Amino acid sequence: MNHFLQYWKYRPDYEQIMLDHTPSDQLDKVHPGDIIWVITIRAHRLYLLGSIVTLQVVSQQEAERRLGTKDLWPARLHAIAKAPTIVKKLIDLTPVARRLRFIGRATRLPQRFTGRSFQKIPRLTPESV
Repeated sequence: MNHFLQYWKYRPDYEQIMLDHTPSDQLDKVHPGDIIWVITIRAHRLYLLGSIVTLQVVSQQEAERRLGTKDLWPARLHAIAKAPTIVKKLIDLTPVARRLRFIGRATRLPQRFTGRSFQKIPRLTPESV
């Protein structure tokens, strides 16, 4: 099982959003059982919305069919959650953000991270999870 971070641009309604899927063109490395930690940035602070345990990664069309809506963020791939959850509170990760470590070329967040710092979906090291 792998753990990934995925950035969503901040919206005020995130504290009542259903995490039943997540869209991205970069979900090729995500497999059933992998966990995607959905994060956002507000006022230069990093927040956790919640996590999705991946049931399956599917196309836009299949995600629309499974979720019963065409009102989805357009993306080549969508990770469908094993069990949907409702975000009730954003969790401030800023105090630990600089301690997060990733597998790949970029192994940590830059000093001044932004949404662009998460342009590629980073895979977390086991220690960071």
